Amino acid sequence: MRIRQVQEIDKLCIDRLIKTAFTSSNHGYNGENDLVERIRQSTGYLNELEQVILSDDGDYLAYGLLSEVTIQTKKGEHKGLVLAPLVVKPDKQGKGLGSLLLTHLEQVAKTLGYPYISILGDPNFYGRLNYIQANSLDILAPFEIDSSYFLIKELWKDSLKDVSGLLIYPKWFDL
Repeated sequence: MRIRQVQEIDKLCIDRLIKTAFTSSNHGYNGENDLVERIRQSTGYLNELEQVILSDDGDYLAYGLLSEVTIQTKKGEHKGLVLAPLVVKPDKQGKGLGSLLLTHLEQVAKTLGYPYISILGDPNFYGRLNYIQANSLDILAPFEIDSSYFLIKELWKDSLKDVSGLLIYPKWFDL
């Protein structure tokens, strides 16, 4: 098994993986491939932040993408990242692949100097990886959502100290 940056040759298989994973989930498929493509075409896209896990025989097991967001504070913007999407092949879920990939993405983000990652997701899963409710840090979502699903993690100690405000998604998220 190996983790690596996504390459052009991977994109069709990743599209299939995303569609399969979301179709079989409680959330359902809602055009997540379109979001991924918009992010790839955006000015904020960094290939280093798009990673895949492959089995030894080349099977696509998991995929994750981070892209830039900002927290609009009274003092200006505080740039960070958002995870969208993170998917694991349905028959490989529950084996730690999502956690492994997210931990790897966090390390890449830290290497690039990003201070935080925001996630809309299951607090039971992401809480195990030290993601907390963003509103506990006075960071608000730009839309109506159950606050238990709007999560954030500091990548550096105190990287969100004295940071509060509204998390702003770029236009390519089409919220």
